[in-house]
Amino acid sequence: MSISSTEAILRLGVGSGWLVALLDTKAYPKHTPRCGKWLAFLPPETLDGDWQKLLAAFAAGLLGRQMKRLIERNDEGLYPTCIYTYDYDDERDVSRIGYALDGLRLHVPRLTYKSDAQTLSGEYSQPGKPLALYGLPAGGTIRDYRVRRRAKGGDSADGL
Repeated sequence: MSISSTEAILRLGVGSGWLVALLDTKAYPKHTPRCGKWLAFLPPETLDGDWQKLLAAFAAGLLGRQMKRLIERNDEGLYPTCIYTYDYDDERDVSRIGYALDGLRLHVPRLTYKSDAQTLSGEYSQPGKPLALYGLPAGGTIRDYRVRRRAKGGDSADGL
């Protein structure tokens, strides 16, 4: 699914330390309680180029209706970037957006996906206790960790 520019209005802004991009469109579903996001941790040396690639794909309607990037670096010196999907149970949409991101050839080793519910409850990955619902190594295939998380009582696998 891509959204034509005649169907959407791109809005850019700043809020709570984030650069925010919103796409006002009826062509992409509104977020459900199961919304989530692909996470890309952009390095400072390629930040401008990677962000421009993301904005172009977003404006073209390839990445859903909302994304944001932290203005300041995180503790690891990277810029966390969130690209939202409306429902993590819609595997087709999650995959479509994940592969669109991978196709941009961002300078990141992998993309991970987590739900907004995880973020709102304060769940963040820690060494030995990752939280990814999905993972996508650069140039690879999307891995669905939801089954493993349920089987292991909430932990995902493969270090994502």
